[in-house]
Order: sequence, then C-alpha cells, then structure tokens
Amino acid sequence: MICSPRLKRILLLLLEAPDQTYTKIESLANDLKTSRRTIFRELENVNELLALSGVKMETRTGKGIRLTGEAANKKLLKEDLNVDDVTYVNKEERRKLLAFELLRHEQVRKLIYYANMFQVSESTISHDIESLEPLFEENGIQIKKEGKNRIEIVGSETRRRNAMTRIIHDQMSFLNNADMADHSDDKLREIFLNQNPDSIMSLLNQDILQRVLQIFSLNRHELNLDRFSQSSYIGLILHLVIAIERILKNESISENQDVLKLIQDDESFKEARMIGSELEKEFDIEIPQVETAFIAMHLQGSKVVSVKESLDHQSSHPKASSMKVQTFADDLIDGYETSIQMSLRHDEQFMQGILTHLEPALIRMENSLPIYNPLLEPLKKQYGKLFEQSQSAAKRLEEKYHLSISDEEVGFITMHVGASLERDGLKTIRRPIHLGIVCASGIGVSALLAARVQKQFQALVHVRTLSVEDIRNHHYKGSELLLSTFPLSDDSIESIQVSPLLSEKDIEKIEKRIEELQSIKKAEPEESELLYTEQLNMMIVLAKAQKDILDHLKVVVAQKDSDPDSLIWQAARQFEGNSSQIYEDLLRREKMGSVIAEDYGFVMFHAASSATKAPQFILLFPQEETFFAREYSSLHFIAAAIIPLEANKYERENMSLISSSLIEEEAFLYSIISRDKKRIYDHLVRLFRRYLEERLRKI
Repeated sequence: MICSPRLKRILLLLLEAPDQTYTKIESLANDLKTSRRTIFRELENVNELLALSGVKMETRTGKGIRLTGEAANKKLLKEDLNVDDVTYVNKEERRKLLAFELLRHEQVRKLIYYANMFQVSESTISHDIESLEPLFEENGIQIKKEGKNRIEIVGSETRRRNAMTRIIHDQMSFLNNADMADHSDDKLREIFLNQNPDSIMSLLNQDILQRVLQIFSLNRHELNLDRFSQSSYIGLILHLVIAIERILKNESISENQDVLKLIQDDESFKEARMIGSELEKEFDIEIPQVETAFIAMHLQGSKVVSVKESLDHQSSHPKASSMKVQTFADDLIDGYETSIQMSLRHDEQFMQGILTHLEPALIRMENSLPIYNPLLEPLKKQYGKLFEQSQSAAKRLEEKYHLSISDEEVGFITMHVGASLERDGLKTIRRPIHLGIVCASGIGVSALLAARVQKQFQALVHVRTLSVEDIRNHHYKGSELLLSTFPLSDDSIESIQVSPLLSEKDIEKIEKRIEELQSIKKAEPEESELLYTEQLNMMIVLAKAQKDILDHLKVVVAQKDSDPDSLIWQAARQFEGNSSQIYEDLLRREKMGSVIAEDYGFVMFHAASSATKAPQFILLFPQEETFFAREYSSLHFIAAAIIPLEANKYERENMSLISSSLIEEEAFLYSIISRDKKRIYDHLVRLFRRYLEERLRKI
C-alpha cells in the first residue's frame, strides 16, 4: 500500500489503540503535531486504500474514528505498515531486491506488503514478480499465486540459498579484481559494510555479517582462508551469512543427506568443521552436519591463489579425480571448431590453466554452487562469437554429464580459450627461439630447468633437453642457444650458464638474448625427406621407449625411518637390473647435487646406468604423509628414473617429458599424490600420446 509517512503514522496509532475504542481527531493532531484539517485531508479515501487489507475505518460523530476488522487482518496491516522503505536506482535493481526479499521469507505474503516496501503500486509489483519467473526457474524455484493477492515461493532450502547468493553476486559490480587475494579488513569492510544504504548488501543481516567478518579477521590464518581468491573468499562469507540467518530461523537444510556421505571423509570437511565450531560459539547455535558439508563444498569449489597453495591443501588427501577433470577438459575442447581444437590441444599453458580451473569448477557445477564473474558482460561484448562457441561446448557437457553450467562458468572458460588463441596469434608475429637445456644425464636437472624456462617464457621459446654426450657429439642441431648449470667447453654454439633454480638475474640475461635472436632471421634448415622405412624405424624406437617406461612403472612405500642413502638403495632395488650398480650410479649423481622441488613436494633420483637396458620410472612414498629423513621432511614422494648409459634420443626425451610434467601439469602431480597406480599409469599414457602426436606432425 502506498501512503504518505503521515498517514502511515495515523494508521499505526489507530491499530495500537485498544480494540473497539475510538480515537479523537484532536488527539491524533496533537500526537502528530499538526492541524485537524491536515488529519482530515490525510484520511480522505482511506477506505479505498484499505480495501484489500480486510480492515476498514469507521467514523462516529462525537467519538472519533477507529479501525475494524479481524485481528489477523489488523496484524498483517501493521506488519505491512512497519516495513522499511527500500530505495533503488531503477526497475532492474528493484526487481533484484524484490527477488532477494521473496526468497528470504518462508511465509506467504500479500502483494500489498511488497508494494509498500518498494513504494510502488500492487500492479507494478505483480508485473515485477512475473518478470522474475525466469530467474527463479533457472534456480529450480517456482512462484505460486494464491488468488490475486497472495504469493508463495516453492523450492528447496538449498536452491533458495543458492539463488540468494547469485543475486548478491550479480549486483557486486565493484569487484573488479575478483581473483586478487586481498582479504584485508579494510577491503572487506569497504565491500560489505561501507556501501550505500540502498545497496543490496543492506538486505543481508548486518549483525550476522559483522560477526562473521570479525571471526574471519581473527582466525584467518588458523582457518587456512588465505589461500582463496577474493571472489571465493567473499562467496564463502555470503554463504555463511545467509546460512546462519536461516539456521537461526530454524530453516536449516534437511535435504541432500547424500552430500554428507560424499564429503565427510574429505580434508575440506575437517576445515568446514573448524569454521563451524567458531560460528557455533559466536552465535550459540548447533550447525547440522549437512550444513557443514555444504560449507565444505564451498571450500572445495573455491578458486585458490596459486598452484602451490592448492597442492599443499590437497596433497594430504586428494579427493578430486584428475583423470575425470582431464576427460572433462577433452570433452570441452571437442565442442569447439576443429581449428580451435588443434590450437588448444597443443597449448601446454592452456591445458595446465584449464585443468587447474576445472578442478574446483566441476565441484561447483555438480553441486549447483554459484560463482561471481565480474568480467561476464565485457566478455560477451568483446568475445561474442567465442562466448557462443563456449556456450555450445558447455551445452554438450551438460547433456553428457547431467550438469548445469552457468554463464559465469562459461565466461571463465571463454577467458582461458581466448587467451590461448591470442597467444597462438602472437606466435606468428614473434618467432620462438629454440633453446637447449643441458644436464649430465639429460633427464634430471635439465628437465626441471626446462619446465621453469618454458613456464617463464611460454610461447617465446621451444625447449629441448640435452645431455653432455649430446654436446660432445654436436647433437644439438636446431638449437640457437644453450642453457647449462655448468660451463660448456664447446665454442661452436652460444651458451649461458644459469642456476638450477633460474634466478632473476638469469631470467634477465635470457630475456635480453631472446629479444636479440628474434631480430635475426633463422636460417631455414635443409630439407631432407625421411624415407618411409626411416620413419617407420623411428616410430618403432619411440614406441618401445614409451612401452618400456609403462611396463616398468612401480608405486611403492618406503620403509619407516629411512635416511637418504637408505631411500636411494630402496629405489635402486625396484629397478630391473643390477641393484648395486644402479645404487652406485644414483648415489654418484645425487652427490653432484640433489634435485629437490620443494614447492611441488618431491625429490628426484636419476641417473644414466650401464646396469639397465631400458628406461624405467618408479615412485616411492613415505608410510606417513611425509618422509622421516630431515632433508625430505616436507616432501610427499620420490620420483626415481634411470636410462641406459647409451640411451637413444627418444628414451631421453620421454623421460624428460615425465620430469617436466611433474612441474608443468598440476593434474599429473595430483594423480601421483593419490598413490593410485592406475591413475598414474593412465596419465602417463595421456602424456605419451600427446608427445607421439606431436612427433607425427613433424615428420
């Protein structure tokens, strides 16, 4: 009901008067500090305004006026009049605010209640509600009309909360850097508390919001919240504020009990219980386990700031299946045009980025968890055609996996694909420089260094690993620049000595030389067509190298309380060949310098040995989460590799591929940490298949 503030006060005074008693006009004028004439003017046509409320005003000469009607109708009228006005900028914002208000209350309301709240007519509110039906349907919620004037929202508690969170996300246009890890108290206060009174944030329960922010501020590190991007951090806060308000109203989640079974053994469930414990103490409530499971799903579906933090968090109990993510990514790529498919499949940076993104994204999709994408509208405008292709690819995934993929998720996928296509276009402008990375064996430090160089310079370089033997025999044809961790005596090709960890100074030197080499046109190699028999022979040798590695793959657990020498011996015994000789070769190489990738949680034992006739790769795990030996106390596994002393080119390259993938492919790392031999084997097959396809394209 639309009425002036003065009429609202008059009606409230009449409703507060004892039942059946009259109130004199003079008394109302005195209470409102105005004239009798003004009171009469306000009361003109009042019964027309009250017609739909079931309440009527009666006038009795000499006694005054009173409101008549059933007690229930009077109570509803009082509630309607006590509704605070909501200010808004335009029709679209009013409808979003109305949607949020409809979702937050279980009870059926009359249209007049919302008309009064937004200071518009009931017919306008009715049109607004009709326009909101598609939004509600997207979230699995129905609007039921009871007669002409009553409405009811029908949907599960989970769907209500997801819809409420999504509405808030849609209105948060101020989050321009949603992937930044700025969780400072000032920044969060600016986002949540320092908004205009007409901001949608004002619809959140401000008391609950401030108390949740206080808990997060005091316990941020203890609750391990620093690892999340800003958008995920804010999404978690929104989820908790809405959830607590619902729990306080005894409207907690009762459905989705199966979710609890799926997640209660996961590391994220333990973290969710820690968060829940703090909330229970603060709000004096009991958070049901199903509610805790939904908090855990938000943690699982959150974007992390860095690969290392993601790895540290998941390594102790890897739940998500990397093979499932890899298969999902392959199916996604299949949804694009053939030319785009080829470009994406051969962009290692894209593959790593999309796999990292899809790991939590799949959890969000499977559980209908919302995510905010601040760049969605600009993406649709700038990459309209590509966004449509991404939508088409997502549609195929929805049908195959029975998921719901929102435009926000499609937007993130489009960003990854668009960046890859732009990098692909860049390659035609700035030619890549062919770098050779030199190591004593060609499979250890060089592979890890090659991964770091590739990650740093991306499309600007093509990297291959070389052994000292390759340099001695001048087997570096095609390389324009060599990078080595020790001085090279060969003056026939330019080289730069670098640190195995690739320091900032090294990066500057390499970057400068790459720019200089790019300005020099590379001499075209002489065409020498391989005979078919030579091609066939190459394929046989390559296939044998890959089969040898797969056939000899082992996943074993080390003896308890082992020191480094003992671990090397245990690794040597797993290889096929003379264990004592392999041990001596591994030990000799280890004394030249350990290859410890602490950021990625592993150490690599490797050597070329006369005691083996085939390349072999094994994985050694501690009995506990990490190793007993002090040197390896922060590591989760040992990767051990040997190749024959006279290993051929393809044996070396395949082993180098494994070493570099440990750093470049997060999904490969997760599959190893799972200790599941089949997962590891399947991922190696995938790596080898891509390598084989690349080789076939070059012949």
